[in-house]
Amino acid sequence: NVTRYETAVIAVKLLGVDSSKFSKVDLNKAFSDNIANWAKPYVQAAYALEILKGNPVDGKYVFLGSNATSRQEFAVIVCGIYHAFTGYEVDSDNPAIEQNWKTKKFADENTIPSWSLNYLKNAVYLGFINGSDDNGKLYIKCKDSIKRSEIAVITAKYLEKIM
Repeated sequence: NVTRYETAVIAVKLLGVDSSKFSKVDLNKAFSDNIANWAKPYVQAAYALEILKGNPVDGKYVFLGSNATSRQEFAVIVCGIYHAFTGYEVDSDNPAIEQNWKTKKFADENTIPSWSLNYLKNAVYLGFINGSDDNGKLYIKCKDSIKRSEIAVITAKYLEKIM
């Protein structure tokens, strides 16, 4: 599994930004939990660039850096990285995105939370995510923890798209 801390590092490095330029970002205003020192510059940069956000818990936002990153969270992140690099806007009204999504026929589509659905649709449309075949059915497995190998594939697809 890949932690949210590690995801912040990956996101900032994919963008090629100097994380030290974000040292003045006050994460205490953003998150109520503590951020590990080794990850702090990357979390500051990813937060400032609006790539990573916290999770609402009891009226406050927490980063939960040691928690595993889910597949749906990484879809949000890769769309955010792509937006930061290209200006691409995640679109919920594009007929081409909707048509592409419908052709996939994900067997677990009804398990996708509304907050991540448009990001997943866009990540699939952009070719970053394909889903997983299981006994002849295609699954998005959005709540599963993302694996390093999956991040490597998504990263390669992202880099192909921007080059």
